[in-house]
Amino acid sequence: MLLTSVMLSAALAQTPAPPRTPAPLDSTEAAIRKVADHIVAGTSFQYVNTKTGVKVGSTAGLAPSPDVKAESRYNKWVYPDGVLAVGMVEAASILKDATYSDYARKNYRFIFDNIDYFRKGYEAGEKKVEFGPFFRMSALDDCGSMAAGLLDVYAFDQRVDYMAYLKRAADYIMNRQLKLPDSTLCRDHPRALTIWADDLYMSVPFLARMGKLTGDPRYVDFAIHQVEQFNHYLFDPATGLYFHCYYSDMGVNGVVHWGRANGWLAMAQAMLIDHLPKNHPKKAELIGFLLRQVIGFSRYQDNATGLWHQVLDKPDAYLETSVSAMFAYTVAKAVNEGWIHPRYLSIARDAWGGLLSRITPGGELQDVCIGTNIEDDIRFYYNRPKETDDLHGLGPLLLAGSEILRAERAPKPAARTGAPALGYGTSVAAQLPAPYTTASVHHNSKVVGWPEGMMPRAPEGFTVTKYADHLRNPRWFYVLPNGDVLVSESATNKKRSADDILLLRDTNHDGIPDVREVFMSGLHQPLGMLLLNGWFYVGNTDGVYRYPYKDGQLHIAGDGQKILDLPAGGYNNHWTRNLIASPDGSKIYVSVGSGSNNAEHGMEHENRRADILVINPDGSGERVFASGIRNPVGMDWAPGTQTLWTAVNERDSLGDDLVPDYFTHVEDGGFYGWPYAYFGPHEDPRLAGQRPDLVARTLVPDVSLGAHTASLGLAFYTAKAFPSKYRGGAFIGQHGSWNRSVFSGYRVVFVPFTGGKPGIPEDFLTGFIKDEATSEAYGRPVGVAVLPDGSLLVADDEGNTLWRVVYGG
Repeated sequence: MLLTSVMLSAALAQTPAPPRTPAPLDSTEAAIRKVADHIVAGTSFQYVNTKTGVKVGSTAGLAPSPDVKAESRYNKWVYPDGVLAVGMVEAASILKDATYSDYARKNYRFIFDNIDYFRKGYEAGEKKVEFGPFFRMSALDDCGSMAAGLLDVYAFDQRVDYMAYLKRAADYIMNRQLKLPDSTLCRDHPRALTIWADDLYMSVPFLARMGKLTGDPRYVDFAIHQVEQFNHYLFDPATGLYFHCYYSDMGVNGVVHWGRANGWLAMAQAMLIDHLPKNHPKKAELIGFLLRQVIGFSRYQDNATGLWHQVLDKPDAYLETSVSAMFAYTVAKAVNEGWIHPRYLSIARDAWGGLLSRITPGGELQDVCIGTNIEDDIRFYYNRPKETDDLHGLGPLLLAGSEILRAERAPKPAARTGAPALGYGTSVAAQLPAPYTTASVHHNSKVVGWPEGMMPRAPEGFTVTKYADHLRNPRWFYVLPNGDVLVSESATNKKRSADDILLLRDTNHDGIPDVREVFMSGLHQPLGMLLLNGWFYVGNTDGVYRYPYKDGQLHIAGDGQKILDLPAGGYNNHWTRNLIASPDGSKIYVSVGSGSNNAEHGMEHENRRADILVINPDGSGERVFASGIRNPVGMDWAPGTQTLWTAVNERDSLGDDLVPDYFTHVEDGGFYGWPYAYFGPHEDPRLAGQRPDLVARTLVPDVSLGAHTASLGLAFYTAKAFPSKYRGGAFIGQHGSWNRSVFSGYRVVFVPFTGGKPGIPEDFLTGFIKDEATSEAYGRPVGVAVLPDGSLLVADDEGNTLWRVVYGG
C-alpha cells in the first residue's frame, strides 16, 4: 500500500533517531522527489548585482561589473554542485522523469552561455570574479567534480564548448596537477606534497567517464593508478578505514579517519568500477579494494540510526549525513551491479533509514558537515560545524536514494539451496562464468568452537556423536587393520602445529575410544599415513618417511628412513602430502600441492609440485603419474577397480564462482590444466598465450564440487551399515572457503555412483556455519574415514573434534 503524502511528511519530519530498521519500500521515491524538487524550486537561474539588487537571466549586453554573481548557490562552479549534477541525472534515470536531468542541463547552460562575460573580468585581474575556479583551474577542486557532472550532461547535450572544457580539465588533472614522483596526485598544503583523500573523487570519476566516452585507455589507466596509490598511502589496516591525508615529506598519515574523506574514496572507487569495460583485467582488484572498504566502515555504523560519525571510529563524534549518504550509495551500487553479495545491502538500507529521519518536511537534509580542510588536531573535526542543507550532502543523498530505489525495484533473488552458486555437479564446463565476473574477495571465517550439546547435522535416519575432542588440529585418518584409528595433528601455522599422530583405540566397541596415545611425535606437518608390508609410512611436508611396525603397537619412536625428499610447504595449505598404496601394494602414490596460487612466482619454483607422484615402496623409481593438479589431497581407489580418484583444490582470485574444486578419476600421464587452464581448455587469463599446447591437452574432471569449497578429505564407502544408495559412493570433506563473498563448503558431501559413474554431489554433514552474517563457524571438516563397523569419521581441525556418523542408533 502506498504511503499517503501526509504519512510521508510525518515520517520525514521526525527528528529523534529512529530504530535501526530499513526504510519503508514505498517511501524512497517520495523522498528523492522531495529533495530534488526542493533544489529545483531553490534555483533561480538568475544573475544579481549584489550592490544594486538588479536581477537578470542573461549577461548579454550587461556592463562589466565584479558585483554580478549567480543568485542561487546551486548555480555556482564549486565541486559540491558537480556531485549534485550527477545526483540529479541519476534521479532522473531511476524515476524516468526528465525534470531533474533537464535541471542539470539548464544549470550548465546557464554557466556556459554567460561564461565569456565573467572571463573578461577574470582576465582583467578581478580577484573575486564569479566562476573563478572555472578559469583558474589550479586545483582538483576547481575542475574534477564539475567535469564529471558535465560529462553526464554531455551524454544528452553535446555542445562543442563542453567538450573543449572536458579536454582541458583532463589535461590539467593528468599533466599539470601536482604529483609525487610515483605520479600520485597531491597538493602543496598543508605540507609539501600532501595526499588528500578527497582528491580521489575530484579526479577519478571524471577520468573514468572520459575514458568510457572517448575509448582512450590513458584516462582509465591513470584513474586506476590513483586508486591503487591512494589505497597504498591512505588505507589503515588496523581500522579498515582511510586516513584523511598522507604527508609524503614525513612519511606519516594524518591524525584522523574523517567521515567524508572516506566517503569521497568510496564513491570514487564505485564510479571507476562502474565505467570500466566488463572484462578489464584490473576490475577484480578494484572490487576487492571496494569490498575491503565496505567491510571496514560497516564496523562503525551506528546501531541505533544506521548513520556514521563525523570521525568514523569515534562514537562520541556527531552523526553526519553526507558520509552516511556516500556509504549508502556505494554499498547499494555495488550490490545492484553484482560486485558484492546482496547480504551487504542491509548496510545501505539501514543508512537510508537514518537519512530519511534527517530530511525535513521541506526536503532539506540536516546534520551535514561544512567544507573541511586538513588539521592535525582531532578536535578540529569534532568541532566542525554541521548545517542543514549544506551542499556537500545533497548530491550524495540523491545518489544514495537512486540506488536504494533501484535495489527495491530489483526482482527478488531465488531462494538459496545451500549449494555453491554455480559449478556443482557433473557437467559444468559449459556453465562456467567468465573470469572476474565477480570480485575476488577475502572472506575468512572465525571459528568459535562447538557449544555443549551442539553438533553437525546429518540426513534423517543418521546419528552424529562426538568421537573425540580436545585435539590439536586433527586433519587426517588412517584406520589400522585392528581397528585402531590414527589421527595426524598438524596445522599451517608451524608454531601451532602439534606435528604428531594420535592413536585412538575403542577396546569395548561402544563407539568412543578409551585408549588415547601419542603414536608418533616430532614430525614435520604430517598428513598422509600408510601401512604396507611391515612398514608404517608418513607423509611429512618435506618428504616421505617409513618406520618398522608391528601389529598392535601403541608408539613408534626413532628417526625412521626418509625414502623421498619433497619440496616443503606451499601456498596456503598446500603443505599437505597424502599417501596411498596401489591395490596390489607394489606402488605408493604421493600427492604434492602447488607452491603458489597460479605460478605467480614462476614455474621454476613448481618442480615436482601440483602432481601426483608414484614411487616404489623403498622410495625408488619416482615418476609423475599425473600433473597440472593444483592441490590434490584426498585420494582413494574406486571399490573393485584399479582407478584412482582424487579431490582437488582449484585456484583463487578469479571471482566467486571460479574455479570449481573437483573430484575426478586420475589418468596415468593426464594433465589437468594448472596453471594454464581449468576444466578443460578454459585458459587462465593470467597466463594467456603462454602454453597453448597444454591448454589443449587439459582434461575435464568428472565432478565439480563448487568454487573455493576447499575439498580435501575423500573416502569411498565400502561398508554395508549405511543404506544401499551410499554403497560404492564417495564422501568428501569440504574445509570451506575464504575467497568467496558467500561461504561455500563447510560440509561433508556425498557423491553417489551408479554403474561406476559419479552423480551430483549432495549434502551429507552440515551445520558447521554458525552465522554467515558474522562470519562465524563452529568448525571446519577435513578428513573422512570409514570405520570397520561401517560408521563414518569426520575430522574437524578447527573445532578440534572428531565426529562419528552412524545409521540408526
